[in-house]
Amino acid sequence: MKVLRPVFFILAASQVVDAHPAELQEGPFTGEVTVSNAIPASDFNLEEYFDKGDLSSPVLDKRSTCQVIDRVIRKIGTNQNKVVYITSGASLGLAICNLTHADQCNMVGLAIGASLSIIFALANDYSGGEPVPVPELPGPASLKEGTYMSAVKAAMSSSALEYAEILPAPLHDTTEKRSDDEPDLLERFLIKGLRSADNTTGHNIFVHHYSNGGSVLHVPVSDDVATDNLHKRYDHPGLKISYTTRMKSSLPKSRQRDMASSIGSMWEYYAKTARMDEYIGFEEENGKANFYFRIIPETRGFGENYESVDVCGGMAGYL
Repeated sequence: MKVLRPVFFILAASQVVDAHPAELQEGPFTGEVTVSNAIPASDFNLEEYFDKGDLSSPVLDKRSTCQVIDRVIRKIGTNQNKVVYITSGASLGLAICNLTHADQCNMVGLAIGASLSIIFALANDYSGGEPVPVPELPGPASLKEGTYMSAVKAAMSSSALEYAEILPAPLHDTTEKRSDDEPDLLERFLIKGLRSADNTTGHNIFVHHYSNGGSVLHVPVSDDVATDNLHKRYDHPGLKISYTTRMKSSLPKSRQRDMASSIGSMWEYYAKTARMDEYIGFEEENGKANFYFRIIPETRGFGENYESVDVCGGMAGYL
């Protein structure tokens, strides 16, 4: 899947900088970028930021601050996507890029674009905000095929996405919760070999669906580790993408990849230039949200706790 490459990617991938991007509209980036306080990535001390004892209490809770960005990234007709917030403080976006042992952030941006293509396909086919019930099926409860998995299959079958197979995954007995009122995990399944029709690179992505209607994608980004073990938690660098769908989107299927790729490209930009930890935004049409999302770096594996898209506050006021 080809990632859009605006001119701001001439910035050296070996630097972390503070930047203020100009607004992106239809077409390529044409604004100016103000750069200051460059810090070589070689001086970035990864261990300083990691609490090795607790994966479910990420560093961002302790060190990150929310910044309002409120910028349109890509606009196609009446559809546009917007970055509303980034959180910063620990440079976890760049840390993920450096931990992949790949071409800095390019591999991560590709994985984000592929993952968001799932959400765009769902937004085109499915209006969410309510939990999808899991039917009572015979067999072990941990291996039920729920209706959200069926909804994802249906949405992807009518999109330009291809995959090898979708497999139900067992629910673990001890799913982490940060509070008693956190929603329950209803379904967990693996999409193997996700790719666009014109791309040979596939991605393995776990989908988690919760009792409040929200979902979280687990996106491994390391290319040298097996990611298809349904019973074992992935304990290598990756991303979580939390999302909740709202109004159905009329964005043509032929343009969904453009939108998804633009978000992956902008994530790369902020990871390289803004000490970014998390990237938070939405897709909208005529002032109404199609879906909200939040991209969360995970340095040493995934917990299965729910991640709210509203960690920096509600976004309806930015529509």
